[in-house]
Amino acid sequence: MTERRTMLPDGDSSHVALNATVNVAPRERRLRRAGSLRGAWPVMRGIGGYGALVALVVAGTAIAVGAAGHSSFLVPSGRRHHPAWMAGPFGGLAHGKMTGALFVLLLLAMCAAYGVAVACSRGLDRRGAIAAIVLLQVVFLLAPPLLSTDIFSYVDYGRLGAVHGLNPYAHGASSALADPAFPFTGHLWRHTRSVYGPPFTLMTYPLAALGVPAAMWGLKVIMALSSLGICALVWRCARDRGLDPVRAAMLFGLNPVVLVYAVGGGHNDLLMLALAMLGVACVINGRERGGGGALVASAAVKASAIALLPFMVLGAVRPRRVLVGAAVGIAVVAVIAVAGFGSHAFTFVSDIGKQQTLVSGNSVPSEVAQLFGADRVTTVVRLGGQILLVTAIVYLLWRTKRGDDWVAASGWAMLAVSVTTTWLLAWYTLWALPFATISRQWRLLAATLLLEALFLAHGITPLVA
Repeated sequence: MTERRTMLPDGDSSHVALNATVNVAPRERRLRRAGSLRGAWPVMRGIGGYGALVALVVAGTAIAVGAAGHSSFLVPSGRRHHPAWMAGPFGGLAHGKMTGALFVLLLLAMCAAYGVAVACSRGLDRRGAIAAIVLLQVVFLLAPPLLSTDIFSYVDYGRLGAVHGLNPYAHGASSALADPAFPFTGHLWRHTRSVYGPPFTLMTYPLAALGVPAAMWGLKVIMALSSLGICALVWRCARDRGLDPVRAAMLFGLNPVVLVYAVGGGHNDLLMLALAMLGVACVINGRERGGGGALVASAAVKASAIALLPFMVLGAVRPRRVLVGAAVGIAVVAVIAVAGFGSHAFTFVSDIGKQQTLVSGNSVPSEVAQLFGADRVTTVVRLGGQILLVTAIVYLLWRTKRGDDWVAASGWAMLAVSVTTTWLLAWYTLWALPFATISRQWRLLAATLLLEALFLAHGITPLVA
């Protein structure tokens, strides 16, 4: 430090130097304090991040183990009969019944830890983040089928064809009452035909022929691998788009709804999203034909994914190649469908329309109807939702045509579908999440997580009432 001396008339400059020192010292102390805080912040962020990962693993494992121990609301297929093969490897570890209040507490702990882990992602080593993602995905893979009976519908439709020689697009599960999968299927779906794509149903045939336990666990493995595949594709897409791949993978792979509901329940929405994200990755890397084909394959699992095709076409550098890939994919799917199921191959399209007339209490239209004093979703509310959806899709396509990010627009479109449907389930709230993780629009991510939070708040409130 250099001093600036000013000689006074009497020649005494010592008190000026003293004043300079006094004035500079507080500034130096502030700089040192700020520097020490900046140096400590990465350490604090790392401690917070790793602590949150540990909390996620502990709370998630507690849910998985607790659900496996006894007949529980967490495993609706096993309420009346909870065989050891359904409980899985955690069956002998539980030492008490999982109560609704305890489940809510653990789920809230997972949500809080998820937020902290994502916020501190820059302080985490990528290997630690990947290890936590894989570990939690495996934990919920090994859990019994949580909070849904859908996986047994997949099994039952597969067994109708593979074991009983019945067409699942012409018959419901009740056509084979003696089948061992039938007691585990949901009452709402026992008399309905399959609403899933024919290629997906055919995929279940080999597993279904192995027996109900093997089919259930085989499907859980496929869905858990699909979830990990989404994490890998999100990582790749985020890196290619100049975003933080660790944070993107954590946003999806550590999400409590993904883990507890989607992986835990073994839902084919994960397979649908994995194929859709494969299509996105192909287009981002200049493989437009593969992108169009992968998206059609995604829609061959669940038809909802086809809503993404126009956004992919508008956003691709070479849109004609996307259309060519999609056309080839549609032709392949049509051949598989007709070969496997004949004239009934496409009845699932009309059945999907019928399913949209159903109403779940957690849906946004249902909440809107109750807000205005109606005890059910009225025709006006339903029509309003449909108009809102069409308007949102048209607006998003217009913005994409003008140069907006097609990946973000795809996420908004999937979110619009989830918000306006009268039949909303937990895993539907995830449809926009992979797109949000690789989008530069924080509002899309915030809206997606808000929809999840609202769904969870509505769904878990009765458990602690």
